[in-house]
Amino acid sequence: MFAEAGITEFPDTWDGLLEACKTLQDAGYGGFSLFTGDDAWYSINLITALWIANDGAVTVNASTSFNTPGMIDALNTYKEFCKYSTSDVIGGNYSVAGANFSSKKTTMAIDGSWFTSYQDEAVIPSIGVAPMPTNGDGVAQQGYLVTDAQTPWAASAQTDPAKEAAIAEFMKFITTEESTKTLTMEGSVVLSAKLELSDADLAGVTEQMASYLETNGDAPSRTTNLQRNLSTQAGAELPTLLESFLLDQITAEQFCEQLDELN
Repeated sequence: MFAEAGITEFPDTWDGLLEACKTLQDAGYGGFSLFTGDDAWYSINLITALWIANDGAVTVNASTSFNTPGMIDALNTYKEFCKYSTSDVIGGNYSVAGANFSSKKTTMAIDGSWFTSYQDEAVIPSIGVAPMPTNGDGVAQQGYLVTDAQTPWAASAQTDPAKEAAIAEFMKFITTEESTKTLTMEGSVVLSAKLELSDADLAGVTEQMASYLETNGDAPSRTTNLQRNLSTQAGAELPTLLESFLLDQITAEQFCEQLDELN
C-alpha cells in the first residue's frame, strides 16, 4: 500500500511519517491501526514511542512522572496521527484494530512478532517490518523498541515432592536456549532479547519474522509500553482519559496530570 501511494521507503522521522500518512490518506488508505478500548495497547505503543523520540529511552525508562514536556508533546502528536486512522479509534479494541489492518483500511500497526500469524497468507508477502522513527535530532537512537511486559514462567507451590521436582525440571527445560529458540521460531514469540540465531535458523522462518528478529536484535534500547507500568486504578481509567483527550474534553497537560494522580 505504501508503494501504491508512491512511498518507496519507510520514513525515518516522525514528521516524515506524518507526511506519509497524508499521502496514504489521499490514496485511500489509513495510517496506524489505533484504539482506546480495553488496554488501548496500540495507542499506548505509539504514545510511548513518540515520548522516547522526544526525551530518549534512558530518560523515559527512569521517569517517575508522565507530566513532562516530552510526554505532552507525544500526546499531541498522537492526536495528529489519529486523524489518519479509522473512525473507530475511540471505543475500538485490539480485534477491531487488527481487522482494520487485515482488511487494508490501515497500513501500520505497532505489534509483536506474532502479528503476522493472524494474517491471511495472501496478505503476508505485502507486510514489512520497520524500525521506529526518531525526531532526527539525536535524542533517540534509530531502531529503539517499545516492548510488552516480560513473559514470566511461574508455578504454584506444591506439597508433593515428586510434582515439585517435575515442575523444576520442566522450568529448566523450557528456559534453555534451545527451547527458547523453538518457541521463537515455531511459535513467533520472542522470549529472549539475547537469543543468537544462525542463518540456518532464520532460513526456516518467514521473511517478516526474520526481519523482525533482526530489528529486535539490533535495537539500541528497550522500553516497556507505559500502560504496563500503571497502577490498577490508573490502568482502568486510561481508556477514559484517552477518549476525553481525543474528544477535546481535556488537554494533553490535564491528561498527564490526571494520569499521575491516578498512578
